[in-house]
Amino acid sequence: MRSAELPKEEIQAAAFVRAHPELDGRGVLVGVLDTGVDPGAAGLQTTTDGRRKIVDLVDCTGSGDVDTSHVARPSADGALAGLTGRPLRLPAEWPPAADGRYHLGVKQAFQLLPRGVTARVRAERKARFARAQRGALARAQAELAVGGGGGTSVGGADAGEEGASDDAALIAARGRLRHKELKARVAALEKADGAFADLGPVYDVLAFADAAGRWHVCVDTSEAGELGVCALLEPYRIGHEYGTLDADSNLNFAVDVLADGARVVLSVDAGAHGTHVAGIIGAHFPDRPELNGIAPGCQIVGLKVGDTRLGSMETGAALVRALGAAIERGCDVINLSYGEFASVDDTGRFAAMAERAVHEYGLIFVTSAGNNGPALTTGGAPGTADAPIAVGALVSARMMVPLYSLRAALPDIQYTWSSRGPTADGALNVAISAPGGAIAPVPTWTLQGRQLMNGTSMAAPNATGGIALLLSSLKARGGTANPTLVRRALEVTAAHVPNTTDGGTDRWALGRGLLQVQAADAWLREHAGYAPAYVRFRVRATVHGAGSSSGQPASHFAHSLNGGGRGVYLREPQHTAGAEAVVDVDVRPELPRAAPAAAKVALDLSVRLTPSAPWLGCARRLALSHGGKSFQLKASLKDLPAGAHYAEIVAHDEAAPPGAGALFVVPVTVCKPHADLRAPGAPWRVSFERVPFSPGAVQRWFIVPHAGATWATARLRARARARADGGAAPRIFEMHAVQLLAQRAVRESEASARVSLALPAADDGGAPPAEFVKSFAVHGGVTLELVVAQFWHALGDADVDVLIEFGGLRPAADRLLLDARELFATQNLCASFRRTVVEPEGSLTALRRALRPVSSKLVTPMPPCAGAPGRGDVWPPPPAPGRAAPAAPAGAPAGADVGDARGDTLGYVGYELVLSYRAKLKDGADALTVRFPSLTAAGLYESSYEAQLCALFDANKKLLHIGDFYTNAVKVPSGELEVRLVVRHDSVAHLHKLASMACVLEIKLSSAIKLEVAHSRAAAMADVDLLAGGSAPPVRLPLEAGTHCALHVRTPPQPEIAEPGDLLIGSITYAKGSNAEDLGSGRRPGGWPVAMVCVAQPLKELPREGEPKPHAPPPVAPDCADETSDEAFARAALALRLTQLGLLSKAALSAAGKVTAGRGAGAPAAQPAPVDGAAATPGAPADGAADAAAVAAAAASAARYAAHFERLCADAAALGAGAPAEAPAPARVRPPSLLLRAHLAHAQHCDGLANRADPVALADVVRACDGAIAQIDVPAMAAPLAMAADADDSLLSADKDAATELKEALVSALRTKAFSLADLAKLDAQAAPPAPPAADGGGGSANALRELDGAMRALHLWAPPTEHAKLSAAWHGVHGRHALALAALDEALGKEKSAPAKADVEAKLAPLRALGWAHLAAAVQVELLVNYPTSYPPGF
Repeated sequence: MRSAELPKEEIQAAAFVRAHPELDGRGVLVGVLDTGVDPGAAGLQTTTDGRRKIVDLVDCTGSGDVDTSHVARPSADGALAGLTGRPLRLPAEWPPAADGRYHLGVKQAFQLLPRGVTARVRAERKARFARAQRGALARAQAELAVGGGGGTSVGGADAGEEGASDDAALIAARGRLRHKELKARVAALEKADGAFADLGPVYDVLAFADAAGRWHVCVDTSEAGELGVCALLEPYRIGHEYGTLDADSNLNFAVDVLADGARVVLSVDAGAHGTHVAGIIGAHFPDRPELNGIAPGCQIVGLKVGDTRLGSMETGAALVRALGAAIERGCDVINLSYGEFASVDDTGRFAAMAERAVHEYGLIFVTSAGNNGPALTTGGAPGTADAPIAVGALVSARMMVPLYSLRAALPDIQYTWSSRGPTADGALNVAISAPGGAIAPVPTWTLQGRQLMNGTSMAAPNATGGIALLLSSLKARGGTANPTLVRRALEVTAAHVPNTTDGGTDRWALGRGLLQVQAADAWLREHAGYAPAYVRFRVRATVHGAGSSSGQPASHFAHSLNGGGRGVYLREPQHTAGAEAVVDVDVRPELPRAAPAAAKVALDLSVRLTPSAPWLGCARRLALSHGGKSFQLKASLKDLPAGAHYAEIVAHDEAAPPGAGALFVVPVTVCKPHADLRAPGAPWRVSFERVPFSPGAVQRWFIVPHAGATWATARLRARARARADGGAAPRIFEMHAVQLLAQRAVRESEASARVSLALPAADDGGAPPAEFVKSFAVHGGVTLELVVAQFWHALGDADVDVLIEFGGLRPAADRLLLDARELFATQNLCASFRRTVVEPEGSLTALRRALRPVSSKLVTPMPPCAGAPGRGDVWPPPPAPGRAAPAAPAGAPAGADVGDARGDTLGYVGYELVLSYRAKLKDGADALTVRFPSLTAAGLYESSYEAQLCALFDANKKLLHIGDFYTNAVKVPSGELEVRLVVRHDSVAHLHKLASMACVLEIKLSSAIKLEVAHSRAAAMADVDLLAGGSAPPVRLPLEAGTHCALHVRTPPQPEIAEPGDLLIGSITYAKGSNAEDLGSGRRPGGWPVAMVCVAQPLKELPREGEPKPHAPPPVAPDCADETSDEAFARAALALRLTQLGLLSKAALSAAGKVTAGRGAGAPAAQPAPVDGAAATPGAPADGAADAAAVAAAAASAARYAAHFERLCADAAALGAGAPAEAPAPARVRPPSLLLRAHLAHAQHCDGLANRADPVALADVVRACDGAIAQIDVPAMAAPLAMAADADDSLLSADKDAATELKEALVSALRTKAFSLADLAKLDAQAAPPAPPAADGGGGSANALRELDGAMRALHLWAPPTEHAKLSAAWHGVHGRHALALAALDEALGKEKSAPAKADVEAKLAPLRALGWAHLAAAVQVELLVNYPTSYPPGF
């Protein structure tokens, strides 16, 4: 029974291995393109013959990349300075680096962890944080309880307590401050407890090459620089070793090294999916063989294509890289259990690359068909392309009890959700089926060994394992694994098993049949020498008179792209209403690319054509050569009943040996409508009564809605049968409605719901029938498939009434466009087939802004290390016949043709274009989405480019969001934003076409803008004033069938954030259900799109002609009334000299900086020359690291500045620019004089030049500030500031303006002075003997602290503490009031709308460390590393 947990009997795999135990996959290398494979997972350690199961692990996504281009050498004590700031201690037992050079990088753990693991790790870390918090909080509360009432510890009085002059008052003030500090500690800890946002561990990463050239990598998982307890790993393909990040995550990782150490790759799982898939293919449990995978002897290469940053979603770059990496490593078969809907099948960059990988490089490619059934045409790309083998999912009776614990086993059946064909252009889509569920190995980080998963994701690896068995047998016989040959063997021998409840075969779900390994192996043994078995046959079908109501070709999507459909798909009424349909079929044989001309000439087949159904006809014979041949088929449709029908033209080689199977098949699907409602007077409702259902039953109806239909509402109503098989338990149903639209993915035109319906007790007299109602948008005139299926595991029978009704209020334009240059826009509506109430309702909800690139950069592939395979960025050339593919080039091709890298030298080179966009948001955004409409118009698998990975950063390079084809909204702060886009292709010319491509930012509006609608133009004009605050009465207009009306939608005012060229977007609905018999809401779900073009914002206040202009205050008499006097010229000259002083200061600071840089970090800067009689402060003498010329230049520059400053001050004083003049009443307050401005400039100069560790330099700064303060008459300045403003008093207004300027100058000087005094106090404290710590006692000298307190008291008279939080923090810090310092910083940071400056956050470290709160200091350190990275992530 345990063996059924991983199904093998169904596909004859178990029987094959029992018969051929040595052919259990040995010698076969399987590539698993998925979320990654865990190297520590159970069952994935060894093969049946003792070899290592996992050969290599390759991260093709780039999510594990670490920039290790920074190179360093260890210090004398053998330690390295890690990029996190931690010292890294090199263990003595490590091999030394060959050249003493170590590559360093840094990686955030949360960029590596799968989402589920991240939540668990956060919970564990939060628990540890909470324990540290509880301890710190308990200590703080105890201190407050013991010492909160006062104290005698030394500490400065509060800046506002100037009366604290006597000892008693001073003691009382200190007691109050002590209490305030202790309360602040408790408050800070309580606040931190709720505000903690865990950003996760940040690891140092180190790489080096030893003397033998072998690369080693270590990740500092200790987070403390203790590398001796961390794993030292080689690239996995060499050492086959892996590490574990930590006990919380239990996440295993492997490493690789690129570009000679400049890039390290950490390979981890993005999810459990890939390990499960690998386990199905080839798990080997030596002690429990019943749990083995399909091919336990095979080996595996893990090729990660699921990007961790995107929640394990695949990317185009990763997919193409994975193909190349599989080719480089010699994989025989690959499995991709990923996919999605495509708007155009078998097109796009990846389809082309997959075609090359399969038919030029001989790679067998297996993929999942999709889990989007049960409707037709729900297959997912890449399975809808020709190259891959798409696998559907079947559940067997043997699986139902051991896997799903059903009460009873049911007959074999297709899973309800398994995707069905055909493709939109008629191909069968599903090639074969296999069991779609398994209990298989999962990664160790899931904290379990095995797990149940189901999906076509499980069916594909089941088939891949079966193919590995076939290849093992083929290789043992010396055969060649040709993809065309192997696929033919699979399809010819697949079992046509029943997969429906009536015992029939649903070919769209099953494909050619259920995989049979033994039968396929026998076919290969018998027919490997049959030459036509190696030939592909391309079929293209064109329907006569192709066209549809929507103007699309008969095969919908692919006709115009690929020259015809790969099959025949007659679905729309114009194709099925006639008595017959005639189709031209063109067949072209395709030999391998390198086939010799003689083989092409020799191809000459006599083909027998056999229709599989009587309603299908064609010629019976086709003479087919290499040039191809056409024939006609005719489908007789007149007598076909309503519903879906499948038949095919089967082509056999008349000279083929028995059992060789068909050369090719032309699939034909016909969907006859059950109801065509387009005729005048046709009903708008269709019902199907008492439809019988049993587990797995699928009922499908095809309905052509009215041409004017815009929405539909379906209702399911369950009824009990008389025998009530399965009891009264609710039944689970899947409702699925699909229309096919030209070049539109099915997800854009489908509606689905899974619903549980309870059965009533009886039809009469009991409870009313349970029902489900769902409305969805439809397109008129296009066939709608409505599918209802009882879920395969929902036991019991039921009868269901199905009703669908259509509504229609068709707008003349699908998209309503408003223009801010016009007052309103007009929309015409038509109710074409039923009475409908017009009741419009709409709003604008988002703003779109286009950006152009500010820079672009072409990036060549990151090369592997010498002698190592790459990760698929460069493909080797395709092998010649009979010759294996050569090894991949060691590095990027220096001489390759960048326009088209395909050629004899290389098979492919992937280049990347990096585009950068910048924007600035004043108020941030709660939801911002980055879009690239030019690229996302096509889906991932059909895109013309391989990648479009985009990242959003703030001004500090912090990564805010990363997305691919599908991006989510993210909350962003105000300030600068940068978007970076990476696009990939092997043609540089293709990339250059995108160099100016626009990026669109979609910003959700803080509140939706309601649209006002009027029933007439006059009403629209008359009610315009209502937009200022009122609202117009709602429009409600009954519209009879066949009638029209017009609505006029007013253009609303633009929001303040709108700029010219922006687009406001939203939606509008026009109808509202009014009839009692209506189902659902009576309107089109999702509405219709509406957009508004924005223009320049209107003026807030328009000038009004004829009104008197506001009274202007009389001009204030200047200090020198005669502007032509000598005094005026002298003042102008002084002003110019003041400007020159600033230039000289800048030059002196630059020269001093060069000296400091030459001496190294921490060297003292050269000091300014003595000014105003101050003692000279000699600069430090030049040492060997400082250039003598730089020192001399700095001294000369400082001397020029000092001389200029002295002359400027002397001349300004002589002119009287700084002396307050006698002024007539009312008294005048002079604005800052030239002398004051010179002293202020000098104070800033000294502050910029000062070494903060030099007390003499700091004293010079204090002295310079005092010089500026002395120039301000504080009482005169204060007088007008204290007076109430009077708009009619122009002199008072002038005095207030001048006083405000003086106050700003005073505050600036006091702030600079206080900063220097705080630094002086710190230096004094460091020089003084150590003293016991006190809650309110600083370590500085009493004199320095008193001066600082005085400066702070003066400053607080003119500026609140919140305006200088860092200074307040420094002041509190030197007094030992670290919690108050922290509170000041937090208050300032809390007011920031944009991301705060790094230095402001960094300032929190000192008080946190002083308080002993190591856990909070560590959180701030991580915040600095995560939010303020030094560079953009690798790849951007």
